[in-house]
Amino acid sequence: MTTLLHPTALPTNWTERLMRWTLARLLIALLCVMPLFMLTVNTARWLLPAPSWRHLGPTLAVAVGYAAYCLYVRKFERRRVSELALNGAAGEFGRGLLIGAALFCAAIGALAALGAYHVTALHDWRVIGNPLLMELNTALFEELLMRAIFFRLIQRALGSWLALLLSGLLFGAMHLGNPNASLLGASDAAVAGMLFAAAFMLTGRLWISVGLHAGWNFFQGGIFSVPVSGQTSKGLLEGTLTGPDWLTGGAYGVEASAVALTLLVLATALCMLLAKQRAHITRPFWARA
Repeated sequence: MTTLLHPTALPTNWTERLMRWTLARLLIALLCVMPLFMLTVNTARWLLPAPSWRHLGPTLAVAVGYAAYCLYVRKFERRRVSELALNGAAGEFGRGLLIGAALFCAAIGALAALGAYHVTALHDWRVIGNPLLMELNTALFEELLMRAIFFRLIQRALGSWLALLLSGLLFGAMHLGNPNASLLGASDAAVAGMLFAAAFMLTGRLWISVGLHAGWNFFQGGIFSVPVSGQTSKGLLEGTLTGPDWLTGGAYGVEASAVALTLLVLATALCMLLAKQRAHITRPFWARA
């Protein structure tokens, strides 16, 4: 196998020679982030009482993961961590959160209109605290791994279109191990992964992708109480799904619904079109001068 990254300058030391290879970059980035993340998770689980661990442990682990990623970029890629720039981060995250929430509300609204989703009870508003923090941590860490590391590095070598496809397929495959997983659910996850990557392309920063991911997941479990990727949840509204699995997603949740898949495909296509219009498409190394 030849290098996946076309060199632009003659390397001067072993680090630069190693960093010419995209697969080496991927491996080094993961080795910088994952061991520290897992060490923090396990240490917090051991040291903290159960209630504290539930809230504090994952948050600490995500913070350590982001710090390790910043160290990787500065040490090995030798550049500013522009994809995590804080200037405008709140606005981008907020827009992503609203769009993710709106997409899921559209999906659940369509199911309700078809008689497939029914609200049966209203819970105390404080019930949303746990799912909000959990889905925010999940979105932050999964977007760091899948978009900031995997998609960004593959895009740098193979170009935007192949990177979108490969990152989406990997994201979908990762969800096949979830409870009650199905091929339709993995397809929904794959397209969602492409949507998050396309949103990352629009700004070159991670925050809008994190917002999309968190908004979509939180409204599933924290508001409408439907399973999130096969995991049961309790949110503000107690609801039930009735109908064929291809329509409702069954025990896996709305993420395995044909309705959700349709909305995700449309949103992904729109983001990709905007990225193309803004000339944010990276060509593969063999097409670059």
